[in-house]
Amino acid sequence: MASNWALKTSLVVYAMMLPIITACQPIQDYHLTQDPDHAIYQNSAFAHGHRHGYEEGFHAGDEDYQLRRSPSLDHKLPKDKGYQASFGTKKSYMLGFESGFRAGYADSYTGHTFRRSLLALSDLTASNSSARGKTIPAFEFDLGLADGYRQGLANADNISDQPGIAESAAWRCRQDARPGKYCDGFGAGYVLGRWDSRSLAALPGRHTTLAKNSDH
Repeated sequence: MASNWALKTSLVVYAMMLPIITACQPIQDYHLTQDPDHAIYQNSAFAHGHRHGYEEGFHAGDEDYQLRRSPSLDHKLPKDKGYQASFGTKKSYMLGFESGFRAGYADSYTGHTFRRSLLALSDLTASNSSARGKTIPAFEFDLGLADGYRQGLANADNISDQPGIAESAAWRCRQDARPGKYCDGFGAGYVLGRWDSRSLAALPGRHTTLAKNSDH
């Protein structure tokens, strides 16, 4: 009889604690598990932050457009950017988030279609399958992607926007004897930066600029 009472008490306590236990467990991030580009997001905090920022920015841009507000980016950036330690380097994630937010806002406000994939992986991996489905040295790849993004946003290398742009950017990167995985990331980041540059240029009264925390 006592054992039954103890069992019932244990079950009641467990039922009361379950919501707390569940709340403490990290939430599974879709972009790290099911997204077609999950291998990239797992190994680049910048790209992962950019993806989340783009989604948030697209929503904010649509809201301003629907309410007939003038475009304004800075005051719209959410304070909570959803960072978790498991995402990688916080600074890289935050910079990616702010950069993605600006691009998403611009695309939405100017009536462009929501970009479901931001990295043009079919272009990047046409001749190099190592960037998808395999473990990538995260630090080198993430650093290369963030640096490539900055170059692409400014088009500093003046690489034409033609098919194979990621391979062209990666090839130029390798001429400087940089590590291979760094250059794989650089190529993907360069494409992303070029896309964002066009998005920001279309936003009324705005110029193509890096996120405010872009000193790297």
